[in-house]
Amino acid sequence: MVTIIRRNPVRALTMMEPFLHPRGILDEAERVVRDFWPRWEGGVTGTIPLDMYEHKDELVIRAELPGFKREDIDLRFEGEALTIRADKKVEAPEGVTYYRSELCYGSYLQSLALPFPVDGEKFAATFENGVLEVRVPKAVEVKGKHIEIKGG
Repeated sequence: MVTIIRRNPVRALTMMEPFLHPRGILDEAERVVRDFWPRWEGGVTGTIPLDMYEHKDELVIRAELPGFKREDIDLRFEGEALTIRADKKVEAPEGVTYYRSELCYGSYLQSLALPFPVDGEKFAATFENGVLEVRVPKAVEVKGKHIEIKGG
């Protein structure tokens, strides 16, 4: 006679849950903190969603910053990195009681190592409809140069 022993698959998954979804632990910790301090603002709230691509002879970076004002955004180029920092302050009047708070406030930071050398003197940045667009030409040595061949 053969005896088949089966483990409870539901219990096994429950025990593994923290390891299967490590982000869930952080979300739960954040929820606990927010229960005590509903308008809690941590250090850096998050990163900025963006696209970075090469177009012709320039590098283009497009970042989504909905709800921000132009003066809330700080753009810096140092060495071979571009840093975008945006701060969004709480706009609620004093003395209110929140029953639900899902809007994000705080500091957002994204630091990018640029994929090739650029001409740091020729940055052009625009901010329109919540989208920051940064354009910068490649450095001369990266573009390449046509070399004429002389002789017969």
